[in-house]
Amino acid sequence: MNAKEMREKRAELSKEIRRLADLANEDGREFSAEEQEAWEKVNADYNDWTRKIEFAERAESAEADQRVVVGPQIATREEMQSPEFQAHRDRVAKADGRPTSEDRALAFQGWFRHQAGLAVSEQHQRAAEVVGINLHAINLDLRLPGSYGTMRRQLHGQLLAGARPLTAEEFRATNYTSTVATFGGDTIPEGFVFNFEKALLAFGGIRNVADVMRTASGNDLPWPTVNDTGNTGEQVAEAADSDDSAVTELGITTSALTFKAWKFSSKMIRVTSELLEDSAFDMVAELGSIMGERIGRITATGYATGAGTTTIKGLVVAATLGVTAASATTIDLDEVFNLIHSVDPAYRAQDAGFVLHDNVVLAVRKLKDSDGQYLWQPSNQAGVPDRLAGFPLQIDQGMASTIAASAKVILFGALKKYKIRDVAGLRIKRLVELFAQYDQEGFVAFFRTDGNLLDAGSNPAKYLQMASS
Repeated sequence: MNAKEMREKRAELSKEIRRLADLANEDGREFSAEEQEAWEKVNADYNDWTRKIEFAERAESAEADQRVVVGPQIATREEMQSPEFQAHRDRVAKADGRPTSEDRALAFQGWFRHQAGLAVSEQHQRAAEVVGINLHAINLDLRLPGSYGTMRRQLHGQLLAGARPLTAEEFRATNYTSTVATFGGDTIPEGFVFNFEKALLAFGGIRNVADVMRTASGNDLPWPTVNDTGNTGEQVAEAADSDDSAVTELGITTSALTFKAWKFSSKMIRVTSELLEDSAFDMVAELGSIMGERIGRITATGYATGAGTTTIKGLVVAATLGVTAASATTIDLDEVFNLIHSVDPAYRAQDAGFVLHDNVVLAVRKLKDSDGQYLWQPSNQAGVPDRLAGFPLQIDQGMASTIAASAKVILFGALKKYKIRDVAGLRIKRLVELFAQYDQEGFVAFFRTDGNLLDAGSNPAKYLQMASS
């Protein structure tokens, strides 16, 4: 089933959600036990299909805003994983004397086989030499590609000179393939990194909407924040001389956030010798998926509610109070609108959106405005999220899951102001001899990242907090 068919199926569920919500709203009553059960089930089914659609759309390269010019054609991040695009990259790489995708996959597989005491072929050995992987090293240090957004901005800067399609010679002159190599493309197999990053996105709702950057090293990274909201310009008379005595020094208040590189682990992954020997099993892609899922789960919690002292500073922790609900258990329509308007209009214009837990979405789907229109608007368009009061709605399971006393249940603001810093290095370590008696090998991956909200006192993101009692 493709994404379009999934969206059609989900559209039927959205109609049922509206029908059930109308029952309660029109009669001004609470759901019966049977209706509540039906309400929870249809919402759970809707959310399940939403997640499936997100996966399908990524695989089908449906998001038009992630498109870049890469020579005479337009390509998305997922299209860059296609066999046709990889074949083109491999031809260029081979002509330049650089590793191909086959070299990277063979070198990666050769390392795992050698660490397990299995035979490696001449092809494995040659590929490892070309890629620069030491088959004897217990640790495998891989440079992950730079974030797609960073690479996209760099490519746009290189290709901005002409809107027309580039010739093959012009495309080569843009140094695009070198750009990919600079971002780690010459080291790590595509199947691994694609599955690793897809899993990170799947388990981190905030990561999907944040500004993600990737740095080559893990050194402390100061990032300036500027608050010039207290300064205004002035009107001057035509041809008037500057009056030094009337000059006011306009200071720009500048501070800085420091992004760390907190280390996270995939925990141990056990691989049987049979799988390591089985060339038909795509171990590279499978390990990328497993490691990405595990690291994605733990970092997603950090991006949402990390304390920021010895770990990631989560978006909810970094945001400020926008509205306190009148009730400890019920969200009112006006409180959602008050939250929106608690954020400066300049930030509301910067791709602002909501972040909520699945369970909280159940409550806001019942809310209607004064014209009888529901605040929640389901989407049936590829790459377009559901909306709440006209703003994109992002589900993140790291948010408060229960509408209860003092819980911070809804976050709203300029979500791109939340910046995630990844270190472009993934260390895979073999756990020596640990499972030899079971004829298995143990591997673990380490990933470094941090996150914080760029806020110089102007509060780009705020939350709705329930009453204390």
